[in-house]
Amino acid sequence: MKTPKLVLFDIDGTLISARHPILSEAFFVTVENTFGVKDDRIYDYSKFEGATSRYICKAILEKHKVPVTEENIQKYFRAMYKYVVENMDESYGKGLFPEVIPFLTKLKENGIYRGVITGNGEDVGWHKLKVVGIDKYFDFGVFGDIPEKQDELAAQVGPKALNVLGFTFKPENIFVIGDTEKDVERAKAIGAKSIGVLTGRNDYLSAMQKAGADLIVSDLSDLEVINFIHNS
Repeated sequence: MKTPKLVLFDIDGTLISARHPILSEAFFVTVENTFGVKDDRIYDYSKFEGATSRYICKAILEKHKVPVTEENIQKYFRAMYKYVVENMDESYGKGLFPEVIPFLTKLKENGIYRGVITGNGEDVGWHKLKVVGIDKYFDFGVFGDIPEKQDELAAQVGPKALNVLGFTFKPENIFVIGDTEKDVERAKAIGAKSIGVLTGRNDYLSAMQKAGADLIVSDLSDLEVINFIHNS
């Protein structure tokens, strides 16, 4: 019997361009509309790159001295999802990288399971995938509305796979694909292999190298990616 393999994808900057303005504005407009504050957009954005939605939400609430309670966090997430759904126009769909669907199709044809591992909240994450028409390619996902840290996010992979598929994967048969060092950290947290793509920003190259990515390529059209997955 063929050993099952799993490829997990980050969303923003990996599958879909992260340059659409709604991606950043959603966090700030949400706190303004929900809690009646004015946000100046002054943050250390390096801490937000690849971070979970819970981490970012807590940082924004703390800045505005809004009590960081579970009730307020969930209120924030509901409002942000509403904002994304109402404001994500057809231009967002044009941000899907052209090599993504051929790559996902190839994985599916070869019996390789596909999932997402992302800092997005679950509702927002699935909505993004649905808007660009690729939600149907994924077996399951783990999302950033519950965990705050990268290792906590990655730790959800095993239980989620067991719940959805009825079995888990050996760490050496799991591959995490992303465009930042946070994706490498997620892979390392569960003993998986990491593949970096330079579809986010080229200046992430050094950070992914330092984090110890197993493979780094320009994008998913590089045949080295599928060969690496097959031969590992």
